[in-house]
Amino acid sequence: MTDLNESGPQGEAPPPTFGDLTKMQRSRALARMMVRTLLTVAILITVYAVMAPSDLADGNVGVRLVGSLLVFAGVLAMQVFAITRDPLPELRAGSSMITAVTLLVLMFAMTYATLASASPEWFSQPLDKSSAIYFTITILGTVGFGDITAVSHTARWVVTAQIVVDLTLVVALGRVLFSAARAGRVRQERLASDAGRTPTDEDPTT
Repeated sequence: MTDLNESGPQGEAPPPTFGDLTKMQRSRALARMMVRTLLTVAILITVYAVMAPSDLADGNVGVRLVGSLLVFAGVLAMQVFAITRDPLPELRAGSSMITAVTLLVLMFAMTYATLASASPEWFSQPLDKSSAIYFTITILGTVGFGDITAVSHTARWVVTAQIVVDLTLVVALGRVLFSAARAGRVRQERLASDAGRTPTDEDPTT
């Protein structure tokens, strides 16, 4: 493990990475990340569970889908900002990845459940919110068991939109979040250099 008191080339030690932390500090950092991630996922699932698809059935499907994607983009932007400000940006990036994928799955699942509520015949079998999550994940995982399929043109276009989003966003998502983590690490090093402090002055897990 790197010596936290070892100075950099200009006499200032860079902020500690996750590997620089003591075993207790790593355990605390991981515990905080897990609690924060599980709490966020639980909130998202709770919101999904209490929302009634029938209440969202009115309106244009395309408008609702675009609106959902804009919300997703906004959440992603906030996550990127939080990563660059976090003392341990690498851990925050992992938490944000889980949050973003969960939100993406629930967003499309609600779209499918809403379509099925308004027009059950658009799918090969009735969809409730639970089966909509299952359907969404099979598309995301590209397994396509075939037990549930989109029948109408509109439903097929939504499935196509999800596939495109999955192929582009999910692949790019990891790059964006972990690029933000690297930017956050650079920012931490710059702040440490400007402040003339060493990593031992502050516990990043608190």
